[in-house]
Amino acid sequence: MDIQALYYGAYEAKNESNESPVFDLTGFCSLLDWIIGVNSFVKHGSAREISSLLAEAQRLAKEEQGPARRELNKFGKIIEGISRALFTNRPFEVVNETRKLSYYADKSDRRELLERDTREWAAPFGVLIDYIIDKLSLFTGPAEKSNPENLKSHFEMVRWYIEQNYAPQALSMMRELVISELMYRNNLYDQVFDRDMRETAAFKLLRLGADTILIGGQ
Repeated sequence: MDIQALYYGAYEAKNESNESPVFDLTGFCSLLDWIIGVNSFVKHGSAREISSLLAEAQRLAKEEQGPARRELNKFGKIIEGISRALFTNRPFEVVNETRKLSYYADKSDRRELLERDTREWAAPFGVLIDYIIDKLSLFTGPAEKSNPENLKSHFEMVRWYIEQNYAPQALSMMRELVISELMYRNNLYDQVFDRDMRETAAFKLLRLGADTILIGGQ
């Protein structure tokens, strides 16, 4: 159920004409929604709630001022796409989506539009823009999947999973990251997406681990 408006009648605060004032508290509902959205992003890494709030803010702006170029909804879709890709362990999609955050660098046209509409239609979001960009930009990497620089981005994702207590995703990605790193160190990174080569690299890691256990046992 959507709350359209919230009013409070201060019955005891009557004026000289015996009239009780009525206060519009709708803004407090919106602020509560933002608190929930921020909490969801900070604690769980989900941008879905914030994205929905930005979409709603843009809808209201369109109703009040008519169609115009705005960035609230676009930015919301970008950060929601990043968090969705993180939750489903799609690292290269994360890398690709986070590159779009560069559109909102300081003084850029899109950043100025985003800040303008934020001030008027989504004021609580103003203090979050830089925080969200800084947090998610850690995952940015080259467009070419075979570029080993992406290993750094993938490592940051593993760190993020650990910080957010997403152990299954962290373990799954760390396994693939270790294999990729091994191939890189052995000058095989040009074959990093070859399934047979990856299985061979994984087998080498298992043998290395087994040999280490045997040596330690001796």
